[in-house]
Amino acid sequence: MKKSNLLILMFAMTLASCGEQQMPDNMRSLATGYEMYSVHCENCHGAEGEGLARLIPPLKNSDFIKKYPDSIAGIIRHGQKGEILVNGIKYNLAMPSNSVLTDDELSQLVNYVKIRFGSVKQ
Repeated sequence: MKKSNLLILMFAMTLASCGEQQMPDNMRSLATGYEMYSVHCENCHGAEGEGLARLIPPLKNSDFIKKYPDSIAGIIRHGQKGEILVNGIKYNLAMPSNSVLTDDELSQLVNYVKIRFGSVKQ
């Protein structure tokens, strides 16, 4: 297990052991975002956001996320079809839509992706 995954797992376990009542809202939101990423995104985009060869674009250090941070929620909710350019590489594999996420889950997932992989610095 990579060091960053281990740290995230330890963070999530620590938060879970605190109990829902004691956990600050921003930490609860980040933990939920991590859970949503693990379930809905990691299988294709990878645990480290590395993507898959020239088929699935990376999220980690993605110039696309930095350039279009406000489009992330729409892409997750409605999917992505057509060619996109990420870090100078063209990707054209359709991303399926995800309509099962609640608005809160989607928001927490987007915040997690921005903090973990791209446009928001902590």
